[in-house]
Amino acid sequence: ADGFAQFRTRGVYSMRVSVGIVLAFFVIRVIEFFGTGFMFNSNKPVDYDLIATIGGTILIFILFIIGNLAIASFLDGKGKLKHIIAVTAYAMIPMLLAMLINIGLSNVLSLDEEIFMGIISVVGYLWSALVLIMGMITIHEYGFVKCLISLVLTVFAMVVFAVLVVLLLTLLGEAYTFIETVIYEISLR
Repeated sequence: ADGFAQFRTRGVYSMRVSVGIVLAFFVIRVIEFFGTGFMFNSNKPVDYDLIATIGGTILIFILFIIGNLAIASFLDGKGKLKHIIAVTAYAMIPMLLAMLINIGLSNVLSLDEEIFMGIISVVGYLWSALVLIMGMITIHEYGFVKCLISLVLTVFAMVVFAVLVVLLLTLLGEAYTFIETVIYEISLR
C-alpha cells in the first residue's frame, strides 16, 4: 500500500515499465501456447490465432483500464489514467511469474505432479488480485468494500464496452455490404 501511495505523491512509477509488463504478458501467453510441456499442452501449433492472443492480453488490459477509469469517475475515485495503468500492470507481475514457472515445470513434471502447477497458478492469481485490490484502494482512496464494488462494476463496464464495439463493427460491416450492393446495382443499370 505504501508503494502505491508513492505513485500518487512522488510519481514513483514508469509508463515504459507498465507497457513492458503488458507486452511481456502477451509474449508469455505466446510462449505458454507453444512452450508448455507436451503432457500438459493440448494446443496444436496450426490452431494458433495471433488476434485471439492480442485480444486476450492487450485488449483485455485496455478494456480494464477504460472500464476502471469510467467507474472511478462515477464513484469519485482519485486515481488518474496513468496511475490506473501503472497499478494494473504492476499487479500482473506475480501472475506472470507464476505462468513462467508453470511453463518451466510443465517440461519436467509428470501428470501426477500437476497439482504443484495448480498451486503455483492459484498463488500467482491470488497474489495479483491482492496487489490489484491494494493498489486500487490506495490510488482511488476507497475503502475495501467500495474497491470491490468498483472492480465488479469495472468488469461489468468491460462487458458493456465489448458488446458495444461488437455491435458497432457489425453495423459498419452491414453498412459496407449495403453500400457495396447499391453500387453493384447501379453499375448493372
